[in-house]
Amino acid sequence: MTEQMIPGDNPAALQESFIGPPMPELQPVEQKRVRVRKKLITTLTLTSETCKWPFGDPTAPDFHYCGELPQTDRPYCDAHDAMSRPPSQRRKAA
Repeated sequence: MTEQMIPGDNPAALQESFIGPPMPELQPVEQKRVRVRKKLITTLTLTSETCKWPFGDPTAPDFHYCGELPQTDRPYCDAHDAMSRPPSQRRKAA
């Protein structure tokens, strides 16, 4: 005599009967870091919310500013503010 299965007794078999066999386990794909290029901050788009550290030749078409969030009451972000001081002041601030 064969034992009859009641639907719901075997969840894997029930799933396979409705949606097919289970998917094979996926292997992780090595992800490459993609550098997202943000919009260049030009002289016309500078605000109090952008770091004013310049990049490049001001007469070149790709001249732009850092654009990161500056420190309070300073024109530059943390990294550029540290670079803007002479080496003797950099040691004292750290």
